[in-house]
Amino acid sequence: MIGGGYDISIRILAGLPDSGLIARRLARVERRLFAAPGYLAAHGTPASPDALRDHAAVSYLLIDRAAGWPLIGPEGEIDIPIAPRLTVGSSLVLRDLLIAGQGIGALPDFISGPEERAGRLVPVLPGGDGSRQPTETELSGARYQGRHVAQIAARLAAAPAPSERWAA
Repeated sequence: MIGGGYDISIRILAGLPDSGLIARRLARVERRLFAAPGYLAAHGTPASPDALRDHAAVSYLLIDRAAGWPLIGPEGEIDIPIAPRLTVGSSLVLRDLLIAGQGIGALPDFISGPEERAGRLVPVLPGGDGSRQPTETELSGARYQGRHVAQIAARLAAAPAPSERWAA
């Protein structure tokens, strides 16, 4: 961000990195695991987080860890090792690959909501048994900000967090 000449950015991250920027959390975005009904019909539905190892994983380059998916279940955070079949740099491409039946992947609420409601994607492990991933929406800015950037940052930070899952 600094090298690109940007004053402010809004990013969705698995964790807030120490980047030397001013950063504040705006909201928590829930990412859950999804697959197309056709993929699950052909390959079976995983019954536990451990069963994910036997499935084709489609990962998101900017958030997913190379070594595995961090999942939150009833007993806290666990890491499920994955060997991604595909890794993409766009959450919209990831969504389209999942709809096309290419495997299981994690999508944020605001992208998965319409597809889930339409039946094109179904949650994998929907019973709170490890399908959620910790994700933050971060507002970042350079340490030395102009007044206009500080005003935008203050307005965004003061906005109420969504009370329900985001929908597109």
